[in-house]
Amino acid sequence: MPFGATRNISGASKFKFPVISAIDGYIVNDLSSNLNLTVDADTVGSTVDVLFYDGATLITTNTAQTVSGSTVTTSTPSSVRTKTVGTTITVKIKAAAVDGGLTSFTGQTATVYSPPTGGTITTTGNYRVHKFTSSGTFGNTLPNIPIEYVVCAGGGGGGRDRQQVGGNNSASGGGGGYRSSVPGEYSGRLSSAESAVATPAQDHSIIVGAGAGGNNTNNDNPTAKGGSSTFYTITSTGGGVGGVAGFDYSAGNGANGGCGGGGGSQSSPGTSGTPGTGIAGQGFDGSGPRGGGASGTGTNSYITTYITGSATSLGSGGYWGSDGGSSPYSGGINIHTAANTGGGGAKAHSNGGNGGNGGSGMVILRYALL
Repeated sequence: MPFGATRNISGASKFKFPVISAIDGYIVNDLSSNLNLTVDADTVGSTVDVLFYDGATLITTNTAQTVSGSTVTTSTPSSVRTKTVGTTITVKIKAAAVDGGLTSFTGQTATVYSPPTGGTITTTGNYRVHKFTSSGTFGNTLPNIPIEYVVCAGGGGGGRDRQQVGGNNSASGGGGGYRSSVPGEYSGRLSSAESAVATPAQDHSIIVGAGAGGNNTNNDNPTAKGGSSTFYTITSTGGGVGGVAGFDYSAGNGANGGCGGGGGSQSSPGTSGTPGTGIAGQGFDGSGPRGGGASGTGTNSYITTYITGSATSLGSGGYWGSDGGSSPYSGGINIHTAANTGGGGAKAHSNGGNGGNGGSGMVILRYALL
């Protein structure tokens, strides 16, 4: 008998069997999750009972589940989600309020999956979060589940001061390129959040980019940048290094990157290097001697994300001397940028000094099960 067919009851009235046409969601071993059932609203009342079967055996029933339009949202009972991975669960509904309390003639099936793995795993609200502070593997077991992400690359190093006298200024490094799909938050360069990605159920390599070392060379046209960070099809490019200061009356340019490095300067005869350019959707260009960041230029030009449920600030341009004090996101004076900030390295603090290293990046993923 097809879905929605009628059946003669005692030769008198005809009733229509309730129908489930689709199931959206996942049953995950030992994890709480919700299933969204698409039902034929004409065959049910304001509530239904949801029945879970292993083969022909009824496991349990969620009673009096609310029908909203043509959707029923129901939780996966513990007796269902503790079934062996790979078990096929059949879901049916019973229209308790109308049509004689008939149960759907056939049901829809869902498989019990193992949980995804990789990184440091936490939960926040309806989300399960995987945070990677070093390269690794995200083992996705849930076919095509939408995954939200923050991917920040490694920051560029700050520039060296090549002269032993005052009046010259090296430049700070650019922050690591920053991409985000978290709703309500910015992606890099203060662009709109990107779309979540649906990834196949397989292992996915996660690359967390290293910070670039300080630009402690005599190269006026550097190309060095921090390491790129990657998740699936999403890549954020490392920040460009800052330009060097003073040497034979020249000033070094900043390197291009996810965020551009700042340009160095030479007081006599008053030349300045060209800042590096950032990438649209990832970070800003350098500006003067200040490295670009995810939200602007110079110290504290990071973006703060709440993808983990708490504040994480990433992708700032490096510290430059008149920016008002050191920052944990951009390295500060004479120190290297902290790991997993994606911050650009600080400029050289003293005549003849070296620039600071950039900070390594980070990759954070999350998906909703509830």
